[in-house]
Amino acid sequence: MFAYVCNTTLATVITKYLTKVSVHTWGIAGRSVAILYGLGAVPFVLVVVVGLIVGSTRVKLGYHNSAQVALSFLTAVPFTWLILYIIPAVVPTIFRSKLNQAFQKFLVSGLSSVLRGG
Repeated sequence: MFAYVCNTTLATVITKYLTKVSVHTWGIAGRSVAILYGLGAVPFVLVVVVGLIVGSTRVKLGYHNSAQVALSFLTAVPFTWLILYIIPAVVPTIFRSKLNQAFQKFLVSGLSSVLRGG
């Protein structure tokens, strides 16, 4: 969810102050990063191909030019990668709340008591 908010905010800022971007292409490109790490290279390539098809369709329909579609793709991929994988590795305390840690302890202690039969 955090990645969606950050990507939407950046796309909005670029569109408002620099140039229009293709949110359709941006959305597909951003998701491709998570697919690469979660499902591997083949699904990643398939999603990139879909992104290229969507981007070229947006250009062909006249909603964007090729530079706007390229900017969308070339910004979404590294930005999403930064949000999903680099920031949590560098600043892990932001992504681990006390409540989450307490809930995990509760689950582990509850599971261990069930396994012990108590």
